[in-house]
Amino acid sequence: MELAKFLHCTVGKVVAIHEDNTHEWEGPADSVLEPELPASTRERIAAATVQISTKVTVTFELKTKGKQKTVKS
Repeated sequence: MELAKFLHCTVGKVVAIHEDNTHEWEGPADSVLEPELPASTRERIAAATVQISTKVTVTFELKTKGKQKTVKS
């Protein structure tokens, strides 16, 4: 939106969406936690957490802000 504003345009509809890459991982495995110690709530939450990171590219249409004339007939 800032780039469109700089170019004196407005952002229009989406032209294309492309998912570049995605990574998914879980918290630490049970073997990483010390088995002789009771797992704290934080450790249990970390072990059950799934994290996802993705990079998405979106291409938008740019529209000029030019004044439009209305024609009366």
